[in-house]
Amino acid sequence: MRKTILLVDDEAIVLKLMQRVMSDIAPQCDLIAVPDGATALALLEQYPIHLIITDQRMPDMDGISLCKAIRERNVTEPIVMITAWANEQLMQNAEMVGVDFFLTKPFTYEQMIGIMKATSIA
Repeated sequence: MRKTILLVDDEAIVLKLMQRVMSDIAPQCDLIAVPDGATALALLEQYPIHLIITDQRMPDMDGISLCKAIRERNVTEPIVMITAWANEQLMQNAEMVGVDFFLTKPFTYEQMIGIMKATSIA
């Protein structure tokens, strides 16, 4: 069975880059890319998702709010939060809402490979 990775970012160019990176790292997975948290939540109701990778800074619903909403729906799949604006408070908030992995931009290819291995996706 193919696994599905959900990518969430409001910047189209970042989504395209993430799709390219994830296609290289996990070619055996299907990728779904969406521009906002509301769309991500709707897709979680429709498709079996095995990993969620989200940006923190997005309009309307930021990554923390999205992750909280995901966990409130009893979704247990791993969540990776990515941000260029990391600080101790944000990392603590991410942990409190159930984020499993936290990456600071720019991150390395090897860091993402490590996460894929830790989640048994790759």
